[in-house]
Amino acid sequence: MEVAATASAETFRNRSAISPNAVISCDARKTILSCNAVAEQLFGLRPEVLAGPSLHGLIDPHDHDRVADVMHAALSRPIGPAASHVVRMRMADGTWTSVMLHCTCWSEGQEPRLGVVIQNMAGDPNSAPRPDASAHLDTVTGLIKLERLFDALGPMLDSGQEIGFIAIGLAGLSDISNTLGHVASDMVLREVSRRLQIFVPGAGFLARTGGEEFGLVVATRDPIALASYGRDINLLLAEPSWVDGHEIRLGSCCGIATAPDHARNPDDLVGNAELALEQARTSGWGGVSLYVPQLRAQAVARRLALADLHRALAENQFEIDYQPQVRLSDQSLIGAEALLRWRHPLRGRLSPADFLPLLESSSLAADVGNWVLDRACSQVALWRRTRPDLGISINLFAGQFQSGNLPNIVAQTMARHGLPADAVEIEITENIVLDRQDGVLQQMLELRALGVRMSFDDFGTGFASLNLLRNFPISHLKIDKSFVQTARSSIKDQTIIISLIGMGHKLGLKVTAEGIENAKIAQWLLKQKCDQGQGYFFGKPCSPREFVDKYLNDAEERREGIVNSKIKCIGI
Repeated sequence: MEVAATASAETFRNRSAISPNAVISCDARKTILSCNAVAEQLFGLRPEVLAGPSLHGLIDPHDHDRVADVMHAALSRPIGPAASHVVRMRMADGTWTSVMLHCTCWSEGQEPRLGVVIQNMAGDPNSAPRPDASAHLDTVTGLIKLERLFDALGPMLDSGQEIGFIAIGLAGLSDISNTLGHVASDMVLREVSRRLQIFVPGAGFLARTGGEEFGLVVATRDPIALASYGRDINLLLAEPSWVDGHEIRLGSCCGIATAPDHARNPDDLVGNAELALEQARTSGWGGVSLYVPQLRAQAVARRLALADLHRALAENQFEIDYQPQVRLSDQSLIGAEALLRWRHPLRGRLSPADFLPLLESSSLAADVGNWVLDRACSQVALWRRTRPDLGISINLFAGQFQSGNLPNIVAQTMARHGLPADAVEIEITENIVLDRQDGVLQQMLELRALGVRMSFDDFGTGFASLNLLRNFPISHLKIDKSFVQTARSSIKDQTIIISLIGMGHKLGLKVTAEGIENAKIAQWLLKQKCDQGQGYFFGKPCSPREFVDKYLNDAEERREGIVNSKIKCIGI
């Protein structure tokens, strides 16, 4: 963390005491007024003889003009980013070393005061932080870590100081680490730290609060000023840098919270700023968002909902409905799609829209997805004892691809239930592929090698669809119901559907239309040579028992003459 200066000597000492770098306060004539313990050790300054020595006495005469320029810049711009320059300074042992000198300005009464932060550029051992502080410092940037930030914020908030906290989140750092290595990513983090330090105003300091996050404390609760800081930070961090000949570009977002408006303790202040940071990320990189109480209410609701989801899996509250899929040429039953449902003990049966978005983004997605895979395979295996041609379509979550072991999980599940690979169709959306193309592609190739059918669900509603059709090993595509349900009244949607059917067939794919709700659209799709369909016209999603009663028993009686057939099913 960097400390520049404060509005009073007492507060200045408190804040400079937690800095790993040397911090000196002086007047406009460059007379040293106070310093922290690091400066005492580094330059041999003694508190009892301060209020007399000149800062110029510590600086190489060749750099006096540079220092004068830096101080003049700070005096002429009391609010805004710190002025900085590299100069040489004399250490306590008489040696000279290069430092980065940051300078900001504030006033005490009518007198200007300068705060000078001195960052050692040469790695001189004299500049090492005090042993009692080193445990709280980030080893990469030299900034303090989150625990020490809380220690520093506590007294400030207890005394009722008005402050703002800016949570800064980076984007792109993991890609740098994965492609150029950890050494390169550490170099980038140090450069980010260096850039952010120029935004440390007279009453502020900086910390590294997480792997890709920093926190800036400033002595204002003015939302307009804080938003301006956030925008300037994003612009500065977006400027390219170079590491080992590689051009590096990062994105960032900023979330802002203030005290005492939004918090009266460090946990709430930092937490609220991080909630605002998450909100800023939803609008894209470069966003700045101010905390509002609704964000915490939403976070609490999300946390409670996640806890409910964990209980739902542990207590078997999830259920699977099955919707029939038919061959359009004769409207015969060829399979079913397994659809996840949740019977909440208090709220009753929930709509998928009430929980699927949260589940998809949670760490629980893979576990629930694998549960659906197992339960659906078990169910169709029982049904295939009397209908050996019946298939099952199962939707996957993106989280199921993250382990890289999905093909083995699918193969083991099918083997456990005695299913041939062609009985199973895996459905994924285009957006799952777009998020992690390389990892998903390899696993899809392995699944297809097993003989599992693969389809793109909701086709036409995502991005880069044609590219995916060319590069990914799919056997089916499903035309999204948003096109099908308006086809009777929309020439454009009819054209899209006809084009998708024709393109799919030329690529050797089976085409399924979703959302068929009446006979006329079913007949029109058959005329366009669409292969398969599903929708309310053929049947709504229903429980395993209802599926047997409505579709399997009737189908057996009608097509095979089996009367009162007994078909086992699970979940009933």
